[in-house]
Amino acid sequence: MATVVWGDEPEERAVVSAEDVREVLVEVDRLAAEHPLIVDVTVDSGDTLGVALGGDVSVLLFGVASKKPPYFVSRGGRRGAVMVSSGSGTSGRVRSFWNRR
Repeated sequence: MATVVWGDEPEERAVVSAEDVREVLVEVDRLAAEHPLIVDVTVDSGDTLGVALGGDVSVLLFGVASKKPPYFVSRGGRRGAVMVSSGSGTSGRVRSFWNRR
């Protein structure tokens, strides 16, 4: 099971089935077409995946529950991809990286 959080006024949804995933993807795709947003996925182990969508670039961050490596941030855009090591915590790191672009 996983918890997915997204939006300016964060919406949270538990994802336990393929249908749940499909519903979240449809909603996130619709919102990202309107304006950039960040999606945070946290699995039961505490590992996280954050994705910033809807802008000129996409940003991805992976972090493990222990807050120890491996973790990374990647940014992809017209000029190619950049991989940058980062600290712990998905939301704050992706948001600060996203806001610096």
